[in-house]
Amino acid sequence: MSTTFTNIGSRSSAWLVLGLLAGLYAAQSVTGSMVQSALPVVLRDAGMPLDQIGFLAILFLPWALKFLWAPLVDRYFNERSWILFCQAGVIACFLAAMAFPPQTHLMPLAGILLVMATLAATQDIATDSLAVRATSEETRGAASGASTAGAYLGFLLGGGIWLIVYSHAG
Repeated sequence: MSTTFTNIGSRSSAWLVLGLLAGLYAAQSVTGSMVQSALPVVLRDAGMPLDQIGFLAILFLPWALKFLWAPLVDRYFNERSWILFCQAGVIACFLAAMAFPPQTHLMPLAGILLVMATLAATQDIATDSLAVRATSEETRGAASGASTAGAYLGFLLGGGIWLIVYSHAG
């Protein structure tokens, strides 16, 4: 495994580790929040039927099924590689998604969001592994709190702030 992250708890303050974990959990929560909170609001506002909006629930399958590929993530490469790969992929998906207005291109957008959700779920696996390796038994409670706080921050960004940006920029 990566010695950079394995030894981070011993070389850095606990606050750095907690901040890193909070940031990583925030980053992976943005996608789920957009799909769960913000996108249905935009689609309903555009007059999209509820059965099509309900279809978006399938985009949560990667989080429900991530146990299937978690052993591979834990076995191959290291946490840092997985996290960087997943973040680069999520950014690429965000950029690609901008070309597909949800009101008129829901199916291609859903495909991109499914890839994005798979990347976010994979990052969650790697971040959980990092959290276990970078914390001690004494700091795991604080790390759990940082992960929860980070996840809620990600939900705020993905749901609330995304809607504000979308209303101004489209």
